[in-house]
Amino acid sequence: RVVTDSVPPLGGGPTRPRYLVETTVQRAGDRARAQIRLFRADPDSSMWADQIDFRVNDSFAAQDSAAARVVRAVEAARSG
Repeated sequence: RVVTDSVPPLGGGPTRPRYLVETTVQRAGDRARAQIRLFRADPDSSMWADQIDFRVNDSFAAQDSAAARVVRAVEAARSG
């Protein structure tokens, strides 16, 4: 988990992130499980969690799937 005081945007001064993502990966042989949690940065509260089981040689597909799930969770949080 990476937490920063400020994140420099492309166009200027620092801003604070709204959301943080924490991921852990466990591996057993050729299988792996990624656990993903999405937090609101202020206050630091868990708002969504999921897990993905995958074969190690499919790690890029698992990353794509995880990213898409996080995007959907953020979009749902912003619209709700």
